[in-house]
Amino acid sequence: MKNHRKRTVSLCLTACLLWGLLGGGVSAAETGISLENAEIEVQTKTYTGNPVVPGVKVKINGETLQQGSDYTVVFENNVDAGEGTGKAIITGEGSYSGIQTVSFTISPAKLTESAIQIKSCIKEYDGATTANPTFSVHPTNSADTVEVLCDAAYDDQYAGSKKVVTASNFRFGGPDGHNYVLENPELEVTYSSGQIMAREPDLPEAVEVLQGEEKDLKTVIPEPWQEGAAFSVDSEAQEDAAQLGCTLDGFLLTAGEETGSFFVNVELSSVDLNDDGQAEYDNAAKALRIHVVERASQPPVSGGEGDDPSQQQAFTLTGPKEMTYGQSVQMTAAGGAGTGQVTYWVTTRGARGQAVIDSQGKLTATQAGTVLVYASKAGDDRYQAAKADPVEVTIHPAQLTVQVHDKTALVGQEVPVLGKEDYTVSGLVGEDVLVTEPTLSYASQPDMSQPGQAAIQAAGAAAPAGGNYSSQITYQPGTLTIQAVPVYPVTLTPADHGTVTASCQQAASGTEVMLTAVPEEGFLLEKMTVSSATGLLSLWQGEDGTYSFVMPEEEVTVTAVFAQEIPAPEPLPFLDVQESDWYCKDVEYVYRLGLMEGTGMGLFSPNGTTTRGMLVTILYRLEGVEEGTGWTPFQDVETDAYYSAPVGWAAWNGIVSGYEDDTFRPNQGITREQLAVILYRYGCYKGWPMAERGDLYQFSDWNSCHDYAWTALSWAVETGLIQGKDRNRLDPLGQATRAQVAAILHRFHQTFLAEPEA
Repeated sequence: MKNHRKRTVSLCLTACLLWGLLGGGVSAAETGISLENAEIEVQTKTYTGNPVVPGVKVKINGETLQQGSDYTVVFENNVDAGEGTGKAIITGEGSYSGIQTVSFTISPAKLTESAIQIKSCIKEYDGATTANPTFSVHPTNSADTVEVLCDAAYDDQYAGSKKVVTASNFRFGGPDGHNYVLENPELEVTYSSGQIMAREPDLPEAVEVLQGEEKDLKTVIPEPWQEGAAFSVDSEAQEDAAQLGCTLDGFLLTAGEETGSFFVNVELSSVDLNDDGQAEYDNAAKALRIHVVERASQPPVSGGEGDDPSQQQAFTLTGPKEMTYGQSVQMTAAGGAGTGQVTYWVTTRGARGQAVIDSQGKLTATQAGTVLVYASKAGDDRYQAAKADPVEVTIHPAQLTVQVHDKTALVGQEVPVLGKEDYTVSGLVGEDVLVTEPTLSYASQPDMSQPGQAAIQAAGAAAPAGGNYSSQITYQPGTLTIQAVPVYPVTLTPADHGTVTASCQQAASGTEVMLTAVPEEGFLLEKMTVSSATGLLSLWQGEDGTYSFVMPEEEVTVTAVFAQEIPAPEPLPFLDVQESDWYCKDVEYVYRLGLMEGTGMGLFSPNGTTTRGMLVTILYRLEGVEEGTGWTPFQDVETDAYYSAPVGWAAWNGIVSGYEDDTFRPNQGITREQLAVILYRYGCYKGWPMAERGDLYQFSDWNSCHDYAWTALSWAVETGLIQGKDRNRLDPLGQATRAQVAAILHRFHQTFLAEPEA
């Protein structure tokens, strides 16, 4: 519930005060109030496919008007579902005038699981589990066109029948889908007759082959049929192929110099990806048309001798002349013409030297020495093959470096032991290793008693055998730095109502620090925290009540909060209120607050009647009025009665208005709707916003509510002060027991008057 104490004054304050002081409503015939100022409530209806006619309630100053004699209603947009789409046009009749249009909501119809059924679910294998089932749907209105949308998936992606399909996340589309929602949004539907068919191959209608070209026919077959594809030419097509000079050897087709067409038969085997006996890719027999077409002419090559296209441009190879063992460099072939492929290779020049080169010209040295790098460009139907002059490349031995790592230690520690983890060897290639690992030592014995430095040197390493490494190894020394032990401050934040002391004001990392908290008399330690720049530290409490933590490598702050000891409340003095009773907490709340007292003899009488005088007296106590008025407008309120001053105060401030015979009936049991009205008027008197309105139509006995109490009851229901009873009853005319009044006052005080918790 929201806290209403700081809300601005609602316009309903004035209306409620006038209503209370006048003691009732004024008819429209006397005032001539237009319907434009009326308070109108329209029921929410559910979509049926037909125009809906919701209930309408029209009130002016608390007086309920009668449809037909006081106003007429015409509805628009009252078929399709939608929030606030329906329109109710209320027109004054008789003594009333004016028109007011009010929007209302038509809720979507709810479809059950039985209204939607999967009819079929079939697709061709695509490697995914996604499913697209076809549904039958039976909407509330059989004339509606509704499409079922969902997220659906097969149990696996492989081909087969009787596959399980699971559908969820249902929603509705189509022209009328917006009028429906699923009754169970979490519904999942399974269908056990799903099917994934084997995929059919998609081959080209024809394949073009250039005159004289060799064509691998497998390249026109899609995966995964490609591997098992078989090609043949029948006797009729063999004659056509022979006339064109074409031959077929397995999957390799060689075209002749004549242009034309013939057919090649293709046999495709099925493919079963998961070996379950059901193919994901179907077998097929196809006839593939082969078109032998003229070879496109090549343009003349500039840079040749004259215009003779047989003369090729100069073909050259360039790249670095030196490199190091294990290094990779790029060799570049340039020039030449035509479509011939460029090929690279390497040979050894002399007794030593090896390297490998890939198809893109990347050269990698694999042995120190000298190599020759070559490149050639293959010829094609127009240009001759070409070979570049070789490039001589010298491969130098690699240089090894031993880098000693820097180390740190604290004053007072042992001299750090030096090992293999304290150096790095750079320059080794692949899986090569040193023949002898280096030895590390201090240049002079470190003095660990004070801050300082000592050099760390390396020597004695031997490079791998084979001549690929220089025998001269470079050694780069490191440094041992001896540091003073750092200490960090322990800061104690001053606390109210207690003190905290620490076993030390500063400490080194890893030190256990003890904390002692001493609260003032009447207070106790509520919380203690130790924090650093990186967050809160763990605290341990000892058996003696002290706390301890481990000092980190940074400053810490200790904060303590002391809270006042709150004595346990005295038990309730009522013999007829037990802890297991539903109203026990409510009775305790109002009793401690002084709003309600017992009925005598140690009893609270939870099932007893609460009178009208009692309730007004409770509000009088709640308001804290020091001296009541001696005035009372009611003839049955004696001036010496305990409720006399409270009733006079409530009447003077418009909180109560009494009955038509100028009586208040203080000893009469208060009904639930009278309780709501008095609390509502008290809220108006206090200047709280009172605009909340609940739906009274949800209760089975809504029509037993009096008109004067309708607004107050709807407010009390919305704010949670009054709740329904068994069988969905509001019971507005039932008398409120003392237990019920205690519960309502408990909610009322906590909602509107209690201080919010920090």
